[in-house]
Amino acid sequence: MTVMQRIQSLAEENDSLRRDIAALKQQLARVAPPRAA
Repeated sequence: MTVMQRIQSLAEENDSLRRDIAALKQQLARVAPPRAA
């Protein structure tokens, strides 16, 4: 695998993780809504 292919692979993995984290945050918000300060 070339360096450029490796970078592209990591970038795609990073995007995937970001989507997973965003989905988890949405689930968490539904399960435990932020308390009123």
